[in-house]
Amino acid sequence: MPGILLPPGARRRAAIGVILLGIAGNALAGAGGTCSFQVVRSDLPARLGTGQQVRVHVTVRNTGTVTWSSGEGFALSYHWLDGSRRPVTWDGLRSPLPAPVAPGEEVTVTARVNAPPERGRYLLQWDMVQEHVCWFSRRMDTAPPVHEVMVEPAPAEHAFSVVSGSLPRIVLGEKVWTARVRVRNDGTLSWTPEGRISVSYRWLRRDGRQLREGQRIRVPAEVKPGETVEVEVPILPPARPGLYRLQLDMVHEGVAWFRRQDPTPEPAVTVLVLPHPLATPWFGFATALVLGVLVWWAARRDRRAGALAVGAASLADLVWLVISLCVKQGAVLRAVGSLPAPGSKGVMLSGLALVALLLLWIPQRLRPWLTWVVVAAGSFVIASDVIYARYFDDVISVAVLVAGGQVADVGDSVLSLFRREDLWLAVDLLPGLWLAWGCSRLRRRRLVAARTVAMLLLLVALVPGVSKARAIARAERGKFVQTFRNFFLVQEVGILNFHVLDLWRTARATWLKPPLGEREYGEVRSWFEERRPFRGGRGPWFGSGRGMNLLMIQVESMQGWVPGLVVNGQAVTPNLDLFKPNFIQFTRCTDQTSLGRTSDGELTSQVSLLPLPGGVAVFTYATNSWV
Repeated sequence: MPGILLPPGARRRAAIGVILLGIAGNALAGAGGTCSFQVVRSDLPARLGTGQQVRVHVTVRNTGTVTWSSGEGFALSYHWLDGSRRPVTWDGLRSPLPAPVAPGEEVTVTARVNAPPERGRYLLQWDMVQEHVCWFSRRMDTAPPVHEVMVEPAPAEHAFSVVSGSLPRIVLGEKVWTARVRVRNDGTLSWTPEGRISVSYRWLRRDGRQLREGQRIRVPAEVKPGETVEVEVPILPPARPGLYRLQLDMVHEGVAWFRRQDPTPEPAVTVLVLPHPLATPWFGFATALVLGVLVWWAARRDRRAGALAVGAASLADLVWLVISLCVKQGAVLRAVGSLPAPGSKGVMLSGLALVALLLLWIPQRLRPWLTWVVVAAGSFVIASDVIYARYFDDVISVAVLVAGGQVADVGDSVLSLFRREDLWLAVDLLPGLWLAWGCSRLRRRRLVAARTVAMLLLLVALVPGVSKARAIARAERGKFVQTFRNFFLVQEVGILNFHVLDLWRTARATWLKPPLGEREYGEVRSWFEERRPFRGGRGPWFGSGRGMNLLMIQVESMQGWVPGLVVNGQAVTPNLDLFKPNFIQFTRCTDQTSLGRTSDGELTSQVSLLPLPGGVAVFTYATNSWV
């Protein structure tokens, strides 16, 4: 057959036309075949959980004339229908075929099925699909059969409900109240104290944003699914009065809060928080003002007023000191949403009673002014602790004060932590001046009886503090000996008592510590000499790096399992991983530091010396040369 000569452009158009004719021919050939199937068997469960995904083994037979293959877009799928066979979810998940299926052959497919998100009775209809071509059910004379499925909320592992007990709708701020509730285990996991299952709560703002979480209370005994347990939960209201929402919840420590898995979490209730009369910002101001009026009245009627009235007025400055500093100390715990320990108010009062007892011996004309200075100094210390706690979640110690010279470098940051409500910590100092002036002007000489009564009352108030001081002095372990967070002690004794205790411990360990004599030095040298053989290097690895350079990389707050970790194909520490083939890793290490995590850690790892039981080495012994 003779060839036909065409120009280049015409030849290109002719080639495209031939390709298009070929595609159309294939499509027409495919359209000529029949697409139908038959469900032979399936192990679809009769009940599913809402939103649950299951794997179902489905055997289907090719009853058409077209061979199925995943490469040509064939797959097994499904439709969810309601009781009237109207589609609820038409496009189900596609499950690929394990191999081509010729006409008349059967294949078993592991199909993935997503249950509807809402409970109800549904119909599931299996269907085959060729992507971008058709659903088989649209070309079949007989619709595929349906399977009835009941979809119910899936049983959660963490779920509970309150059987009895309720939350009050009006509470006083700064007052811990106890909610006695009985909760039922609606989940599939048994609760045990060892399993770290606790009842707690959370305060929410009116817009639903979380304000803070509450204290955890462990379940007292094992609670199996369906059983109940009664728990007493101490609840601390927010510091500011107003409308809030309160929600009871449970927590599995290190796993999850129950509300994130419970299909029916406990609803939040609206609670009105009223200001507590003994913790309002103006309580100290009102106390100083009222006492100042009484003292002024007694001073004006010094000769006509009775000895009892004048004697009581002469002690008004000490009453103001105890009330003002006792109320203000609660601001430190409020700064971090912490609860005072049981009995701590009595210990706090004991510390202030001791101060008042010492001031009681100062002459009447001088004592009120000195009392004002003590209140002003205590208010300044408390305000500093409040600002410090907002950032560091702890309180100031002597070890921190040693680094106080760095405050000037971060002055702007400190000011950003200051809040307007902090002014109430000093607002009572102005009427306190008037109170001090009035007390110093009382000229009544017969004040012996009032002073004696005051002394007896203050001595009685010292009892809780003396008892706590004995417990701290005799403690050999626990929070009074090893403290990783100063707030543990503040909760027990109050912020001002803590500072006195911290100052005494620091002084005893440094300034009041007697120097070592020649005999003590000899004992230390002998101790090291006797143990020199045990400290010498031994083992096959000792000296293996002799003559090599040692590169030490110190990283703050990083766990040992992070180097080498890969997440979604991305190395978390790619630069450190470069050294991994050549470095030595010690996995059995224990934190033996107290307050100086970094400097004391260096003391242990680089100098082989145990750190201080308290304080920070870099501040306490800044001038030492460690060899």
